[in-house]
Amino acid sequence: MQLITREFTNYKSAQYQVTIGQKTQEWDAFLISFANSTQYGNNFHIAPQARIDDGLIDVCLIRDFPKVTAPALLISMLDQSIDKNKYDVIIKASEVLIEHEEELLGHVDGEPVHLGKKAQVSILPLALNVAAPPANLKQTQNILSPLIEMLPAMTRN
Repeated sequence: MQLITREFTNYKSAQYQVTIGQKTQEWDAFLISFANSTQYGNNFHIAPQARIDDGLIDVCLIRDFPKVTAPALLISMLDQSIDKNKYDVIIKASEVLIEHEEELLGHVDGEPVHLGKKAQVSILPLALNVAAPPANLKQTQNILSPLIEMLPAMTRN
């Protein structure tokens, strides 16, 4: 936990050039994430409105925020309200180009990657076939559900 706390307190946002379609903007971002579905995993929802079958990427930009608001930001990921947080911007796109003066470091499906100074992300709509069990099978209950249900009232501005 000490390592996480130290890294978080020392981590600084950076300037990125983000091109979506024909529009290029400069963003001071703490985090940029590309989502094809709503969550990272473990019920942390980075893009609550993302859909796997809409042919679009949700580009999630977390702008620089006061570190003391980090718990509320994390809670908003758990209760699927991050898209209502004033530090979060979500833009839907089919293709995105991110540029930075230094090498971009990231994670793809949890694996660390070096991306160079430019990273282009695009989507191939409906390119993945997935087999799933019938919808009528009993779904497991999330052990965090009771906690998550209590949090919205505590985190609203």
